[in-house]
Parts: sequence; C-alpha cells; structure tokens
Amino acid sequence: MSKDRQFRWYLVADVVHSGYAVWVILFISLSLTVGAFVISTHLIEQRIRDRFNYGAQQLQREIESHLEVYNQVLRNAAAFYYATDPPTREQFSTYVRNLELNRFWPGIQGVGLSVPISPQQKQAHIESVRAQGFPEYDIRPLGERDFYTSIVYLEPFDWRNRRAFGYDMYTNLLRRKAMARARSSGELATTGKITLVQETEEDTQSGFLIYLPVYSTSPPPSTKSEREASFSGWVYSPFRTGDLMLGITKGEAYSIDFEIYDGENSDRENLLFDSNRVHDVRRVEESGALRWRNTFMFNGQPWTLYFTPGSEFTQSIDGREIPKFVVLGGIIIDVLLFYVLLSMRHMKHRVEAIAEQRNKELISAKYELETQKNFADAIIDSLPNVLFVKNVLGGEVVRLNHHARRLFETNDHSTMALFDRFQQQFNSQVRLTGSEFSASFISKLEVETLEGLRYFNIHQVPIKNVNGITEFMVVICNDITDRLDSERRFTLLFDSAPSGLMLVDRSQKISLVNRSLSDMFGYAAEELMGKPVNILIPPEAHGRHRDHVQKYLLNAGPKRLGSRSDIKGLTRDGSILVLDVALQPLRYEEQGEVLVSVTDITERHRLIQQLEKANRYKSEFLASMSHELRTPLNSIIGFSERVLKSSNVTLGEREQDGLETVLRNAHHLLSLINDILDLSKVESGHMNVNLEPLDVRQLLDLQLQALAPWAKAKNLKFKVSLPVTPIPMVTDKNVLLRILNNLVSNAVKYTRKGSISVSVNVTFEVSWGQTLTLQVTDTGIGITAKDQEKLFNEFVRTNEAREKNIEGTGLGLAITSRLVSVLGGRIEVESEHGVGSVFRVLLPMRRRSAELNPPENNQ
Repeated sequence: MSKDRQFRWYLVADVVHSGYAVWVILFISLSLTVGAFVISTHLIEQRIRDRFNYGAQQLQREIESHLEVYNQVLRNAAAFYYATDPPTREQFSTYVRNLELNRFWPGIQGVGLSVPISPQQKQAHIESVRAQGFPEYDIRPLGERDFYTSIVYLEPFDWRNRRAFGYDMYTNLLRRKAMARARSSGELATTGKITLVQETEEDTQSGFLIYLPVYSTSPPPSTKSEREASFSGWVYSPFRTGDLMLGITKGEAYSIDFEIYDGENSDRENLLFDSNRVHDVRRVEESGALRWRNTFMFNGQPWTLYFTPGSEFTQSIDGREIPKFVVLGGIIIDVLLFYVLLSMRHMKHRVEAIAEQRNKELISAKYELETQKNFADAIIDSLPNVLFVKNVLGGEVVRLNHHARRLFETNDHSTMALFDRFQQQFNSQVRLTGSEFSASFISKLEVETLEGLRYFNIHQVPIKNVNGITEFMVVICNDITDRLDSERRFTLLFDSAPSGLMLVDRSQKISLVNRSLSDMFGYAAEELMGKPVNILIPPEAHGRHRDHVQKYLLNAGPKRLGSRSDIKGLTRDGSILVLDVALQPLRYEEQGEVLVSVTDITERHRLIQQLEKANRYKSEFLASMSHELRTPLNSIIGFSERVLKSSNVTLGEREQDGLETVLRNAHHLLSLINDILDLSKVESGHMNVNLEPLDVRQLLDLQLQALAPWAKAKNLKFKVSLPVTPIPMVTDKNVLLRILNNLVSNAVKYTRKGSISVSVNVTFEVSWGQTLTLQVTDTGIGITAKDQEKLFNEFVRTNEAREKNIEGTGLGLAITSRLVSVLGGRIEVESEHGVGSVFRVLLPMRRRSAELNPPENNQ
C-alpha cells in the first residue's frame, strides 16, 4: 500500500473518531431504529390477527369433530342393543366397561338405557328390577302419570350414576323435548343446558344429554308411524360439559378463551362452558379486542361459540417482542458504539494492568502446584504399599514410590528385571479382566521381589483429564503375604484340634469345618461347606434347634450346652451321636459367625446310663431289704433296754456303761439305716405320696410345740411365727412333717447358743402362684460358700462338724432336698460362716398331682 493511500486511511480514521462523527452516527442509528420499530409493530399485529382467526376456526373444528366421535359411542351402543336383542344387565355392563370411558371418552358420565313404561306395566316393571338385586328400586320422582320412563341401565354403575338409577327423565321439560324428537325422528337428539341428576354440591357443572332411540326391529323403521309402533327405548349418555371440553382440548386451547352457549343467545343463563371463568367475553367484545363468533347445530340443538384471546395468547406469538428489541437493541448499539469510540484510548492501559495481574496469579498458582506436588510425593513415598503411576496410552511407568523401588530395584539400580516381570503379570491380568480403563480390583498375584515371593492384592484407580478421558492409571498393591501366612497357621491349628470345630454364619450355613468334625460325622470337609447345619441334626430335632437359634441370637455370647443327652447329631450313615456342644460368637468384619465346638460323648453317655441303672438297682435293693435290716437292730435294742431296766439283774458299773454304749450305737445305726432307706425309697420311686386336704398352720403349730423341748434342752431360744388365719393346702402330712423335723433338728444340732426361729408364710411366685414358704433360721456355726455348693449331696458333712464331733450321717439335708422335690418345691440356703444359716422351703399350694410323684433319680 502506497503512502498516499495510507494517509487517506489515517485521515478517514481521524474523522470517524472525531466527536462530530460520533454524534452523527448516533443520530442516524436512532432514526433507523425508530423506522424498524414502526414496521415490525405492524407486522406483529397482523400475525396476531391471523393466528387468532386460525386458532378459533381450528378449535371449533376440533370441538365439532370430537362431538361427532362422541355421537359414535351412542351409535355403537345402539348396534350392541340390536345385536343382543336386548342386552342383559351383565352384558350391558361388560360392554360399557370395555369401552374404558374414563380413558378414551373423558366427559361422558356413562352410557345408559331408558325404557318407556305404561301405568299398567309400572308395578310389574318395579318388581322385576327389584328381583335383580335392587330391593330399593323405584321410578322417581314418585307419583301417578300417564306415561313413565325409567333409567334401567347406566354404566359404569358408580356412586354418581346410582343417583340416576330409576329416574324418569320424561318428567323434565328439556329432557322430554329431546327424547320426543329422537323418538319421532329416529336420529340423535341433544338436550338444552341441564344439571345432571348425578351432580353433587361439590364441583357442580352444566351438562346435557344425547339420546338415540332403539326399536324392536333391525334395521330401524323408516317411517314415523313404524318408529312409534316398534319403539323400545333410548340409548343415551349424560355429559358434564367441563369434563368433556377438558377431554377434547386436553387442557390446551391454543391460548384462546372460549364460551359455549345453549342456543343462539349469549345470555349468562344459557352458558354451558367457560374456559376462563374470570374472563367475560362480552366485555372483551365491547372493548374492541380480537373476537370471533359462530353458531352450529349439534344433534338438532344450536350451540353458539365465542372466542377471544387468552391471557397467554399474545405471549405465545413468536416475535411479539421484536419491536421492543429493535428499539432497545438500537439504543444499546448506539450507546455502545459511542462508548467504544470514547474509551478506546483507555483500553490499552486497562489491558496492560490485567496482563500484569494475570502474570502474578500464574506465578502464585505455579508455586502452589509445586508445593502440592511435593506434598503428594511425600505421602506416596511414605506408604507401605507398592504404588506406581502408569501412562495409559504409552504404557510406561511415570512414577514409582519408595517401597516399590526397595522391593524391585537391584543394589546398583542398573536393572529393573523383577519389576518388569511384575508388570507383565499385571498387564496380563488387566487384559483378562477387561478393566484397562476403569477402577477395579484386578487380582491376587504371587510376585517375585528382592525379599522373596510376596503376595499382593492389586487395585487400580483411573486419573482423567478435563475431557473425562483416562490418561493415567494409579496401581496400588497391598502386601497380603503376612495375612496369608496367618491364615495358613490358623487352618493348621483349626484342622489339628482334637474337638470337632465348625463356623456357622447368620443363615445357619456351614462356612468352615475341621478334619475332626468331618471324620466324626463321616463326611468330607468339602461336602459340608455351604450346607445348612441341619444336615448334622436328626430331622425330629430341627424345630427345637430353630427355636434355640432364635433365642441364642437375641443374646449371643459364649455358651456351653453341656453334656445333655438331648443334644444329638446325625452322621452320614444315619447313626445318632450324643454330643457336648459349646458356642463362641466371632464378631469380625460384621460377619456374625459362630464357632461351634462339638465333642462326641456317645460312649460316655452310655457308661453314665449304665451307672445310673446300677445305682437304681442298688436303691431298689436297699428299699426291699428294709425289714431284714431293721429286725436284728430292733432285737439288739429291745434286749439291751430290757436288761438295763430289769430289777432282777444287778450290773456292775462297767457292764452298765457297756450296755448303754451298745444301746446308743444301735439307735445311731438304726437312724442311719432309716435315713439310707428313706433316701433309697425316694431315688427308686418307692415312696408313696398320700395327698389330703390339711390346715397347714394347725399341723405345723402342733409339731413345733413338740419340737420346742429340743431347743430348750440346749438353752436355746425357740421363736415361732405363724399367720393368724388357717392355711388350707392339699399335701402329704408325713412328708411335710419330716421336712420340718429335719430342718429344726439340724438347726438345734449345729447351734450352741443363741436362738432358732421358724416362720411360715403364704407368698406369690410367678410360675406357681400362691406358695407356702417355710423358713428355719439359726445362729449356729454357719456354712462356708465352698461347702454350700455340695450341701445337698449324700454323705456330705462340713469340716467343722467333723472336727467338733457333732453327731450326724450327712444324709439329713440330702433327704430333705429329695422330699421337697417330691412335693414339687425347692429348697434354698443362705449362710455366713460363724454367724448362722437360713433354710427356706418353697412349696406350690396348687400343684397337680401328676407333678408330685418322686423322681426316679435326682443326681
């Protein structure tokens, strides 16, 4: 470009950027804006008129076409009437139900059948309909007329349509006109504006009816006289205008408000439907706004339509805001142009300031990024896991943490052969799992390292760029070698345990068994894994096992079920084992498993049964030998007493002492034999319980009076506490007195000073109800906690009793415990060594006789 041309361009630029040129350009642009506004306003108004006229005509055509479609519903119903000649109530209901009116024909309240009835036919008609299951049916309104009609079918037969059942539509003028017109013409006829019988006080709408006559002949007759002669009734449909219009327009009416009037007048009382109840069409007409009016015939009834733009009609016109935008845009452009020309000289300084600020921010961001990188490197290198970052596209490793280098690098850092082999294993597993670009668990790998073979769980996490594309993959390797070693040691210990062990999960399935258990039941370990624990339980015990499991889960804890004979197992060959079972819950990783220890005690159980049988034979032998054992002792006692009391025999002091010793030892031996025989009777089941109604208070009172001298002979206070009122009870008198005698005798025997207290009360136990409580309290030598554990066993005496030569056999409390059990009760003891003891007997007062039999054995 020549210098002259450059000069001319510079001159033009100076002129354009001068203040005079700026104002001229602003004036020209404002003028163009005003012109564009006038033209665009005219075009938009014309578009609105065309759109309104088209929308109103289209909406009327849509209403008329839909109404004609609704007419077809009645024509189809009439055809159905002729086809069934005439239909039953069930057929008519099925037909209308299959029309699915609410789904396909919104606005139709139903499809019904109204029949004409003469006064002579009225009563027979009513009785016929009532016989169909409508006992309250009647023709409404009531009263005498020359001609009746009644709605006999109206489906769907919901709560609204039931209000019209039996209604005589001929009693209403508007309905009668349409019914008569349809009957005489044989065509569809529409009523004027009415309120349907089905309407309630809520959401009341205007409505209308459409009638179509049906005849006894098909096709329908062609002449009026023939139609009158063969007339059978009307197929009709009631319509709620609001629901109908909503179904026709689907809630959208081209943003146009419209009103429908019955007839050619637009009086408010003739208003059938108003799409906008707040909107007054006539007032809009008077204001000179857009409007359109048309009248058409609907089944012989004129309807008038008024259309006006809706509140959103103008907003639905595309480009309606163009004039405003033209004015606003022109002004904005002019102002911006003016502003640009004036501010260009200041732009350079502002750009330079912004560039300097951005440079400072870039330096700060670079420093922060470097700091974060160093922080991340420090964390990665401190991790005890193998971690490396791999480029997805190139496949090369771009980052390797310290722990990985320690495991895979050689001492001279000259080669990475171990790590290369590890990568080959990893890449093969990634390809096998198909997870090259996704976060996932890859595999458990056996990897060769500088420390030997190690086992790793491999995970990978993708790193994506701003476009969501994976660029790098972070590979994390968790060393599980030590855990696997622990698992192997656990498995070895588990399998070598002498008892049978198994892990049972929450669903009662076996998750792990040891060799001892699988051998015990005759299964291979693999056969039991994953199987329900019921496979090891006899079928008859499944229900009881399920109940025990539910109770145990409510309060799970260490529990030993003990060597009970009712815990049995089922082997593979069908044999039954007696088991000793212990439970230990294992709470780890929310697994909720239970370790079950199982010991086979079948042989031990068999030996125990043999011992119990032998003991029972022993008790039966002693019980049967009671007479033979007592006879010689009674003879010794009798002869000794006779010699001592004889006046004819003079004994020396030595002979006197000898006979007294013989007599005393004989009485002691007889007492011991009686105790043993009583105990044997209880254990062998030979003790007879004689139940009789007693006043326990009176019985015990008399017996305690007889026992009081025992205590007074040792200078002991003897206190008795009995209730005032009688205590009626059905029990065995001798057994009850034996219990009282034994407890009082023991208290006197082991008490050197102080007192003995006996109390009798009636208390309440939850499991028994009314309970007799007999309590004997002494201030004797007391019983240690260790001796209390075996206090009620046979031939057991405390060390202190033996050391102080207190006479006794060690059978008194054992017999007392058995006798209490015979009466269905229990005995309790509270004692403090050196202070005294409290023995408490609790007996149910209303015990069934079946529960009073002595047990066969009470070990």
